[in-house]
Amino acid sequence: MLIPSRAYLMKKPVSLATRIGLGFAAVVSLLILITAVGIQRVGFIDSTLEDVGENAAKVQRYAINFRGSVHNRAIALRDAVLVNNDQDVATHLAEMTRLEKDYVDSAVPMDQLFTKPGVTGEERQLLRSIKEIEQQTLASTKSVIELRRAGDIAGAQALLLRQVSGDYSEWLKRVNALIDHEEAAIRAQLDDVQATASQFRGLMLLATAFAVLLSIVLSVFIIRFVKKTLGAEPFDVAQAIRRLADGDLQQNISTEHPDSVMGVLKTALGRLSETITQVRMAAQEVSQSSSVLSAASSTNNAQVMVQTREAEQVATAISQMAATVNEVSGYAAQAADA
Repeated sequence: MLIPSRAYLMKKPVSLATRIGLGFAAVVSLLILITAVGIQRVGFIDSTLEDVGENAAKVQRYAINFRGSVHNRAIALRDAVLVNNDQDVATHLAEMTRLEKDYVDSAVPMDQLFTKPGVTGEERQLLRSIKEIEQQTLASTKSVIELRRAGDIAGAQALLLRQVSGDYSEWLKRVNALIDHEEAAIRAQLDDVQATASQFRGLMLLATAFAVLLSIVLSVFIIRFVKKTLGAEPFDVAQAIRRLADGDLQQNISTEHPDSVMGVLKTALGRLSETITQVRMAAQEVSQSSSVLSAASSTNNAQVMVQTREAEQVATAISQMAATVNEVSGYAAQAADA
């Protein structure tokens, strides 16, 4: 089993899947961060609006009910003192009783709200001062009513002008102070909500711009990596390999990245073409050598045939000479015998 060298492991590039995964993880992490910040901001806005709706707005509404009750009771008391018959007095006093009940209907939930931990010390002080002037005004109002019922209209009017009118004015002043305080608190809370919303909007725009920039950078980086690795479009690489598999060695491959797949394919294609050219040249040389050898063999065969014919002629001549010699020998023998 071959173990890759340390230098190879150190120089091994990060895979395409890893690069795409890192890019995707970066974008997802940014989205998660934006979501977390958005949840926190929305939670703050929601809690602030809930506090406004459940506390400050209700306190202000009950205080406004206080003001209406106090104002209308002051008018009813004035009318009760100014009228001359007991029937009208009873009517105005009944109106005051109804208005006092309306006041109590708002005072009870107001006290319940002020038992919650979110109420400030200033609010408690304002409500305490309202209750103090309430007790003082109710006592002076009772005195005026008693004088009027006793028929002392002049005394009731004098007490109304001397003390009760001022008590009602102070009562209204303190109720208005609570209303103004709650209005300022609501305005401050809504300003915080608006500021938070504006900051979140700016953060969203900034995060969106950063996400777009990050996506562009990652896309360019991955595209460059792919092009550097493949050397061309994936379709072009597949087409070149397919044509090479079909035996097309004449295709023209161009790439700006010599170390890419297309660059290696171009180099391999060039070397393969050179090898095939060399093989063809060697085959031609072998063919030429075979032709020369065949011609030489034919020449040798012809010379052998010529030599064979000449040898046959020599043998024939020798045979003829031998016959002649034999014939001469026979003649010589015959001559000797004679």
